Amino acid sequence: MSRSWRIPFAVPAYLVVAWPVYLATRDNRELINDFAFRIPDLSESPLRAAATLVSAPFFAHSKDQIVYTTAMLVLFGLAAEYRFGWRVAIALFFLTTFAAGIIAGAILHLIYPEVVDGGAFRSAWNRTFSGGSAGAVGLNGAFAAMMPKPFLFLALFAAWELGLWWFYLQNYTPVFHTSALLTGFAIAWFILRGGPARPPRP
Repeated sequence: MSRSWRIPFAVPAYLVVAWPVYLATRDNRELINDFAFRIPDLSESPLRAAATLVSAPFFAHSKDQIVYTTAMLVLFGLAAEYRFGWRVAIALFFLTTFAAGIIAGAILHLIYPEVVDGGAFRSAWNRTFSGGSAGAVGLNGAFAAMMPKPFLFLALFAAWELGLWWFYLQNYTPVFHTSALLTGFAIAWFILRGGPARPPRP
């Protein structure tokens, strides 16, 4: 099928599932606990951690999260899917979600509670994480890698994440998002794009 006739599938399908699930569970957040990711599970129950990294993206934990996740997917996720195709878009979404959980979880395992304790770190250890924001940020990173000025777009996404943390999140979530962003960028830059352009041999 030519690209001019390629119709996005993965991003709309995700939103068609995630929004009704959010609306059905927003008044009873306990319903999503079994499907959400917990950082201690990486060491205590790796199989459960892997399973919840698949299920958690479909269970947004707040209205704000699903709104900004939708915005990122509509603005950049659709463009990434158009560029790579729906199969690669799905793979990027889940690979970057897994990378976010593993990297952010590993960092917290290394520093909590022996190195740092309390505040956002204790909260991150004891809370659950869910929603598709990490996968959406991962697609943003892949989108950035395909642009004529990739590092400018990467910097813009990083600035967005900093602003999101400063004005809204102020918790451990940006570690997940940054891990997903850099993973998506690296996959697109080194694998899908073939690496940085090299000058022709003389």
